[in-house]
Amino acid sequence: MIESIETRKLAYELMKQLADTGHEVIPAVFDRSDDNLRDAVAAAVNADLFISIHLNGGGGHGAEVYTWKGQKLIRAEKILKNFSALGFTNRGIKDGSKLYVIKNTKCEALLIEVCFVGSEIDFSLYNTHGYAKLARAIRESI
Repeated sequence: MIESIETRKLAYELMKQLADTGHEVIPAVFDRSDDNLRDAVAAAVNADLFISIHLNGGGGHGAEVYTWKGQKLIRAEKILKNFSALGFTNRGIKDGSKLYVIKNTKCEALLIEVCFVGSEIDFSLYNTHGYAKLARAIRESI
């Protein structure tokens, strides 16, 4: 699984699903930017909600959501509940205060680590469900 490719597939699908349900979506996927984090935060200046999607590296398995100071936001809890229903381990809501996009975004911000790219368990679940179903699990939580 190539993290950058899968992350973008999931992000673009989520943006499409949100737009299809009447949400205004401000794309913040900057593939050619030298400073993509700064550009993403700048794009969200008038947003109500900022979502950053990632696939986790390193060891482990499961999904987690980072929020400002680890706040137990309803949306974050719903995302983790929906991912758990798909078989992913719920790793909980984590303190993302030191992460650039969480620290610098003025609206509610969620950094979602969908799964671990190196985990056979997560890789199997990701492939079984596909990025459209994972995007729906996020969309239904918003």
